[in-house]
Amino acid sequence: MLVHVEDGKVVKIQGDPASPLNKGRMCVKGLSSIEHLYHPKRLKYPLKRAEKRGEGKWQRISWDEALGTIASKINQIREEYGVESVAVGTGTGRHHFQHVLRFANALGTPNWCEPGTAQCFIPRILTGLMTYGDLPVCDYYGEVNPACVLVWGHNPAVSGPDGEIQFAVKECLKKGTKLIVIDPRQTELAKKADLWLQVRPGTDDALALSMLNVIINEGLYDRPFVEAWTSGFEELRERVQEYPPDWAEEITWVPAGKIRAAARMFAQTSPATLEWGVALEHMDDPAVAIENWWRVLRPGGYLILYVPHRDLYEKKKELPSRWNIDHKHYFLIDKDEGPVTIGLVPLIERTLSNAVIVYAKECREGFKDPGLEVHSMGEYSIEIVVKKK
Repeated sequence: MLVHVEDGKVVKIQGDPASPLNKGRMCVKGLSSIEHLYHPKRLKYPLKRAEKRGEGKWQRISWDEALGTIASKINQIREEYGVESVAVGTGTGRHHFQHVLRFANALGTPNWCEPGTAQCFIPRILTGLMTYGDLPVCDYYGEVNPACVLVWGHNPAVSGPDGEIQFAVKECLKKGTKLIVIDPRQTELAKKADLWLQVRPGTDDALALSMLNVIINEGLYDRPFVEAWTSGFEELRERVQEYPPDWAEEITWVPAGKIRAAARMFAQTSPATLEWGVALEHMDDPAVAIENWWRVLRPGGYLILYVPHRDLYEKKKELPSRWNIDHKHYFLIDKDEGPVTIGLVPLIERTLSNAVIVYAKECREGFKDPGLEVHSMGEYSIEIVVKKK
């Protein structure tokens, strides 16, 4: 973002047009940063309780005194009750707040918790790993716009996770993308949707199973991909026979005809992508895992996101100019999982024609493809694999 300062005071905040993420746009939180920065009640230095708890009386102390007080209290508890009596907790830190976990580790306590991770982010990653090989996210950034977006238990036009998704979704829909919304509430996106499935709260798994029933029984899945890169499909086919749309209608309150229409629209429109929200991950049923099967049966429209190795940027000038370095097209695959890992290659290539895949060296042993060009980089034997045009 761009911060404008006059006489030592911030007077304006705006998005940076050169940013590859927001492209000059900002969410409400970012635009309200000045109000937060100069709010009279903003906590800017340590305060210590001056009277009894609840009286609301505080006195300012130095940072050294504050840190000393905290360290003294922790050491006292550790000596009296043992280090495992200390618990460390944070909010929705996800993988961005590793210093908190590192602090607990250095202290010696295993008692670390992060509700945001335990109740949304980790379930999302684990189900992605179990059903897809990794965590897929919707591709709003490639050369091909999603032709169909299924928004399930999510309202990205308003909530905007990570401060950028709302812009990407709105831009996507402006290009004529078909929209399916599954949500008990008629959200802003539900009002604009081609199909809105007003599901009964807590019955998402029944709805997903019935839609899989339609996709599989009508042969709408990607058969070559399923045969080459999946396992357990026949068991899934047998299982979903118990859950036709007519069965699901009584449970979910969604008409069977709408269930069939949504399943067909999603399966027959390519590339299609599933944009889910934390509503699914907060459930105690297998809804998240079931929805991930959709990504396997109908691949395309997703990205497998990893942070490119720093060597990629440090040595950018050394790479051939024809490689057209663009961070959006890079993928790091460093798991030695045989077919699961290699199976990501066709998925990525069908989404981005100039996809660049960064492998750990051992993952490419025994994998040969004349359509790929390899260049070794960095002290960690990272390789860049570029699809020849």
